[in-house]
Amino acid sequence: MEALLPKRLNKYYLIGQKDQLDQVLKRLQDIGAFHINYVDSSLKLGTFKSDIVADVVLKNKLTAFLDLNDKFAFDSKHSLKLDKKALGRIIAVASEIKTAEKELKRYAEEREKLNVLWALGVTDLNLLRYRQKISLLRSKHHEKIEAIRKVTLGGYWFYLVEPKVLKTNFHVEEMNLEPLFQYGYEKTSDAISTVNHKDSIAKRRYMELRKRYKFLFENYAFPLKSLIAEISDGLIRKRSIRKIADEGRVFVISCFLPADLNLNGIDIGAIKKIRTDFSPSEAPTIKPSGRVIGGFSLLTWLYGTPKYNEIDPSVAISITFPLLFGAIVGDLGYGLVLLVGSIFLYFYNTTFKKSLFWIFVVSALSSMAFGMLFGEFFGNLIPIHPLLFYRLQNLGSLLFGSVFAGSVILTFSFIFNEIDAFLENNNKRLIGGAGWLLLDAFILYEIVQIYFYASLNVYAAVLIPIAAAFIGVGNKYEISQVLNLFTNVVSYLRIAAVGLSSIMLAMLINELGAFLVGYSVIFAILVLAVFHLANILLDSLIAFLQSLRLEYVEFLSKFFNGGGVDYEPLEHAHTK
Repeated sequence: MEALLPKRLNKYYLIGQKDQLDQVLKRLQDIGAFHINYVDSSLKLGTFKSDIVADVVLKNKLTAFLDLNDKFAFDSKHSLKLDKKALGRIIAVASEIKTAEKELKRYAEEREKLNVLWALGVTDLNLLRYRQKISLLRSKHHEKIEAIRKVTLGGYWFYLVEPKVLKTNFHVEEMNLEPLFQYGYEKTSDAISTVNHKDSIAKRRYMELRKRYKFLFENYAFPLKSLIAEISDGLIRKRSIRKIADEGRVFVISCFLPADLNLNGIDIGAIKKIRTDFSPSEAPTIKPSGRVIGGFSLLTWLYGTPKYNEIDPSVAISITFPLLFGAIVGDLGYGLVLLVGSIFLYFYNTTFKKSLFWIFVVSALSSMAFGMLFGEFFGNLIPIHPLLFYRLQNLGSLLFGSVFAGSVILTFSFIFNEIDAFLENNNKRLIGGAGWLLLDAFILYEIVQIYFYASLNVYAAVLIPIAAAFIGVGNKYEISQVLNLFTNVVSYLRIAAVGLSSIMLAMLINELGAFLVGYSVIFAILVLAVFHLANILLDSLIAFLQSLRLEYVEFLSKFFNGGGVDYEPLEHAHTK
């Protein structure tokens, strides 16, 4: 999975005194590997102390909210946007739950004391209110205490005693009776009723708070964890800044560096280097290296820049695009001309050399390979034995191969969608993607069934409503797109259709040349060369556009979102 993702990065803060900034930026530019997020060259530290305290307080409050779930064990199901209003509700509910728990604990303790007094026969609290010298003791064991009254209740021994007993060395706990007098009741039974009533109200309030907490945790746990990590990151940076601050002014550079480069091994001066965590949404994306994959990444980047935690489809496109292109052109001679033309442009056109050379070279080689499979060399100009079959003589096999290849390519698009959903921890997208995979498996199976047995397996159609149910769970609006998948598969028939038009045109050109040979051999050769060259250019253009259309509309649209930021080293970046 790691190989499918963009190259990994590390995020750093570089902190130093302001007079070092120009020197550090020059050094970073010379190295040419640092992607700069921002440069703050005049950071004032006047409010840093209060800012750090505020961050610590906020972090503690948010952490306390998450820690509450240790007792509730709710699951985080969604990831809603965390705004100030939601943040205030999160902090408030955590505080209110703790207050409610303390209140319930107090009522439980008071109820226990009142029940013990009732069991001891104390029906009038005035006996205790005006006789402050009487105390209530609790012990796990039966003690030989000289008590006014005693009783065992709930696994404990309770003793009502005179003060002199407290001076005796017993393993007992004195229970504070003072809170019982706050209600002003004379009868113990009235106090018990009051405490039970207040406890009942507190429990209902607590259950309401628990429901509020469940809603907030299920919807905001993910962004909340990211915010806590961001606050922790900021605290590290702010504390480090304070340590090296001189006369209240320092600079801070936030930057990304490829993970395979060790910053400690790079000399950028005597400044503070802090490696920090980061959110994938803020990280830029490095284009794939390598000549072939790097070349085909142009097609991906034209569609959209992959996000840092999203599959980069450049590897897949470097395989599927040449196969689609080669299957459309499908001529050994045409592919050879394309190869020679690409090599020629490599030396005489800088733009082509930098961006399109490897795309056309690999596609030309693919065209030559398919030309040998189809037995075509400038159409039928020079007959060669096909390694697979002649296209014009095996239309059924050609059509089957086109839709079968399209269905296989779509299968990989849905697999990539599942991987992206897993990386996002998006359960709904995972379930919906499973539905699309199931539907694609049905189509693939029926294509094989039709080709080899000339029939449909109607029983397999039961997979359609099952797949639709999965898709609906993932996103109810995608159910309407179920039939579109059949259309997407049929779209790959354009491989066969465009390829057939090319070979038929090539054969017409050859017939024209054969006709002109009777008049002039030189003229016939000239006509053949000009018309075949025109057909090559036209066929290559159509093959390029149709292959690109299949990649963008059918393949990438199933899983690729884009929206990432290009990784730009300092020499290309605009600092702010």
